[in-house]
Amino acid sequence: MSVPANREIDVPGVKNFRDLGGLIGENGKRVRRGLVFRSAKLDKITPEGEAVLDRLGIRTIVDFRSPGEQRRNPTRYERGNVRQIRLPVFKDTPEGYFEERLTPGLTPQGALALMEAANRSFARERCEAFRDFFELFNDEKNFPLVFHCTGGKDRTGFAAAMIYSALGVSDADIRADFLLSQKNTIPRTERSVHRFLEIVPAETLDVLLTVFPQFLDAALNEINNDWGTRERFLRDALGLTPERAERLRRFLLAEK
Repeated sequence: MSVPANREIDVPGVKNFRDLGGLIGENGKRVRRGLVFRSAKLDKITPEGEAVLDRLGIRTIVDFRSPGEQRRNPTRYERGNVRQIRLPVFKDTPEGYFEERLTPGLTPQGALALMEAANRSFARERCEAFRDFFELFNDEKNFPLVFHCTGGKDRTGFAAAMIYSALGVSDADIRADFLLSQKNTIPRTERSVHRFLEIVPAETLDVLLTVFPQFLDAALNEINNDWGTRERFLRDALGLTPERAERLRRFLLAEK
């Protein structure tokens, strides 16, 4: 595997922030740094964290959260030259997919099944937000860009996996990047998630707050079952035509 460890960036007040650059893509070219970043929610960013984003030159923030998630924990980073683009993945669950499915007595095994189902849905009935997301790559003026959800692990993780797939990054490296979120999870003591302990036991909440390999596998297997190949999924479901895919690679892959 070729996943560099130093892609993680310390942004005070923000969890799970890292640069997508540094991995090896098509023809041995490396994904450019400083253009595309991923993170968890930005509601607790500190002035020091804002200074980091200022230095990175962020021009666009893409928010995959549902309206209720956005309302409860609004993004605190605002600059006149930064676009805030909302692309809710779960449009039909305004309070949040997980919030609306938590039930008393949900077991850790039930939580695993819930998360696998959510990740499968990204490749099935939740494609619109990711298709709109890829539209942003048609204009280099949108970059540097950061995209996020709440924990920066599932919706964000799927989007990152699709970018990497389009760039020819190996599945081993895609998986390794996905699993980096295991050590950067939002703590269960945080106010925004602590309230869930009134509904489910701590061990169940721990499953919901982290990632497991089978989460990504669920999405990728759904793609294989429904579309045959990832290339076809990117083209037909996410609108990444061969011409657009080539433009994306020219933009995001550095020469050897």
